[in-house]
Amino acid sequence: MKIVRKYRDMKEQFLDHPKGNPVIYIVYAYEKKDLSYAITELNAGKIGKEFYMTKGHKHIRKRPEVYYFIKGSGYIVLQKDNKCKAYKVQEGDIFYVEPGYAHRVVNTGRKKLVFLSVYPTDSGHDYSVKFRCRIINSKGVKIEMDNVLK
Repeated sequence: MKIVRKYRDMKEQFLDHPKGNPVIYIVYAYEKKDLSYAITELNAGKIGKEFYMTKGHKHIRKRPEVYYFIKGSGYIVLQKDNKCKAYKVQEGDIFYVEPGYAHRVVNTGRKKLVFLSVYPTDSGHDYSVKFRCRIINSKGVKIEMDNVLK
């Protein structure tokens, strides 16, 4: 299944508003019995000072997720109990998201960030997470904490 996420699909995630309705990312999702997997193509770009990012979610059931970064560079952001951490990722990196963590990917590079994600099919997705940190472009890449949209 192909999912195209444009700005209007996730406008509540960004602090600023762009002109138009740019494509932020495309997901190619597949399900095979107990395991789901997806290839995500996260475009390079910014809305205001914020880099393009995935919508971000946590799993409804406590399930892990594994990411393999195929191309590009950026950050993976994790949040649990209102504590947020950001980890730099690049081509060739594998990242394990422990059960119970909300997570999103941010493209801070100049090219498309492409990654594979794998997770149990029964994980479920909750997209209502309000992330406490943002990755912005302010004289280089900067992580801002406690900048939550109401």
